[in-house]
Amino acid sequence: MNEDPSLRQVISDYQRYVSAGDINGYMSLFKDDVMWMPPNAQDRFGKAEVFKAEAGAFDKFNFRFEMAPTEVRRFSDMWAMVLCSSQGVMTPRGGGDGIEFRYRVLFLMEKQPDGRWLIARQIWNQKPGESVPESGGPW
Repeated sequence: MNEDPSLRQVISDYQRYVSAGDINGYMSLFKDDVMWMPPNAQDRFGKAEVFKAEAGAFDKFNFRFEMAPTEVRRFSDMWAMVLCSSQGVMTPRGGGDGIEFRYRVLFLMEKQPDGRWLIARQIWNQKPGESVPESGGPW
């Protein structure tokens, strides 16, 4: 199946929204019934739970963040997956040392009736050598 460039656009938008601290833009990328699976933390079900978990990180940290798709596959007209590498630094808004992070992120995307791809599932893991708190992040 041919790759749909709009899948890569979702990742580009994701990176842009996180780097800008735009929680509303970030949340616009997810389905209402998203399942969000962070490392070393509880799964989150639905946009309200993801917002509650992520809003704290957006409030507490500035992000310098890069995310690069390493594999993009469409399984059908409605389903695709995007595997990404991400890295960056979370710096406390109140000052202090930044925390480096590196993740591998798997997105399962579902195409909507209006043609947009939205994130249905997000699964990620920490890569060795990070200084991220034991909780896996600010979640």
